[in-house]
Amino acid sequence: MTDSRLARVVARLQNLPSISLPTDYPRPSGTNKLIEAAHLATLSEQTSLSLLKLVLYTENEDSDEDEAEVQVKRPSAFHLLLAAFVVLLHRYTADTDLVIGSSSASARVPLLLRLSVDPTDPYWAVVRRVQQVEKEAESDALPFEDITRALNKNKDEAHEGPLFRVRFFDETDEPKGNFIRSTSLTSDLTVFVTRPPASTRGSLAPRISLRILYNSLLFTAARISSIIDQLSVLLRKVASNPLAPVGSVSLLTPTQRAKLPDPTGDLNWCDWKGAITDVFSRHARQFPDRPCVVQSLPSASIFVPQERRTYSYGAIRHASNILAHHLLKSGVQREEVVIVYAHRSVDLVVAVMAVLKAGATFSVIGWSFLSPYSTLAYNPCHVDPAYPPSRQIVYLQVAQPRGLVVLKGAGTISPSVRDFLSTDLEIRVEVPALEVLPSGDILGGLTSENDTDVLKYHVHLGDTDPNVVLGPDSVGTLSFTSGSTGIPKGVRGRHFSLTHFFPWMGERFELGEDSKFTMLSGIAHDPIQRDSECSSQTSNVDLPNSEHSIYSPLLWCPAACPNC
Repeated sequence: MTDSRLARVVARLQNLPSISLPTDYPRPSGTNKLIEAAHLATLSEQTSLSLLKLVLYTENEDSDEDEAEVQVKRPSAFHLLLAAFVVLLHRYTADTDLVIGSSSASARVPLLLRLSVDPTDPYWAVVRRVQQVEKEAESDALPFEDITRALNKNKDEAHEGPLFRVRFFDETDEPKGNFIRSTSLTSDLTVFVTRPPASTRGSLAPRISLRILYNSLLFTAARISSIIDQLSVLLRKVASNPLAPVGSVSLLTPTQRAKLPDPTGDLNWCDWKGAITDVFSRHARQFPDRPCVVQSLPSASIFVPQERRTYSYGAIRHASNILAHHLLKSGVQREEVVIVYAHRSVDLVVAVMAVLKAGATFSVIGWSFLSPYSTLAYNPCHVDPAYPPSRQIVYLQVAQPRGLVVLKGAGTISPSVRDFLSTDLEIRVEVPALEVLPSGDILGGLTSENDTDVLKYHVHLGDTDPNVVLGPDSVGTLSFTSGSTGIPKGVRGRHFSLTHFFPWMGERFELGEDSKFTMLSGIAHDPIQRDSECSSQTSNVDLPNSEHSIYSPLLWCPAACPNC
């Protein structure tokens, strides 16, 4: 008899899955480690009433079954809680095959319950499955040691993993012997359900408490509280509709809802304040002499004070207008891509502003000293020279730029990239060596034909804004995904996103006209948009020397960024 029962148990528990609960901390490597903690909670009266409502639920109100038959089939509060717990485990892990160590009211040995759950299953079907699986396990109840021995037969000790990692018990029929002790080390979560005696003068709803033991090396106390809250939310939801598919029941708790953005809230989509270039030009005309960009220049050593150059709002507007007019006169069309081959400098701020003023889309090929803020760890990104030339060519092929602005201090473009620019792309205009002088004047580099500066014929337009009309949906930025799943994809950014972001940032971080914002981002990483355009609001941008920032960023961070 025992052999036949053991054979049925082993057949049910063949090829057991391994549950992978998401944890707050990395699971310790090597042998199992446990620092056990306990969390006590009493279910709210509303949740208890939901349990009572579920206990009284019947699938078919018109059934001819007598009351005795209905009573036999009626689930207990334990069944309802276990079914809800199984649903939570499924939602947390996406596993559809779960094994739980449990207890029995009739058998004094532990039960191993293997439960299947699918997102389309109604909650009530999960309840019935719990009852059925428990009934089968009780009829074939055997000592846990016998089951373990049979399942691990012919297995190497190294391959003998735990049969389960979660346990769910009723405190009144807790298994005896060493089952609790022997499985605690490999159990991540254990739930004990208890129901204290109640007076007839109290609520009809059962008063139920939960005691949860958990491995504090894996979970925080806040996580356990959240599990209990979500268990309560789930029970309240399914009480109103026991046939709801478990995959579609919201688990959002009131605490979580308060922290999440309201999807129906007003995001001020109609609050268009104008393009970032228009905002900047207004500030520049109103406060032309106010400092806009402060640049630190390399010194001979870290012990020699760096030279700092200050450029006013008027100077940045004047220089960017000249370059913008040159791009327009050279045929750059609205939303066409202009690549900026850049390094961390005032020239970058001017180049980005000019491209946007021309109504074009900017993307950066950044040059750096392998800065600790390398873009390799971030997404989305622009084109970074830390990538090999072949990678840069892929990005350029996706971008299909029509303009190229090379900053004088950015070094030389790779020969293979230069060849690709010349033969495979239709570059209408190139500024070969953009440089903003200490005086605020701007040079673009000499033409190959007559050794004349390319910007010479547009210098007189420095005080004239191009006034290209830009709307909220006009595209101003082009970034790229990492390409880890294939060819990188271009990500186009709207002007509304730029303009909408800065007022929030100014309010959130209390940026004002005396604030300084340091350009810390890797210059081929999309936050450079924030760093370089912050001056369009009321603060000014501080450009640290990227050489020294590698070795001693604290030389400039505290002094340059007192209000950030």
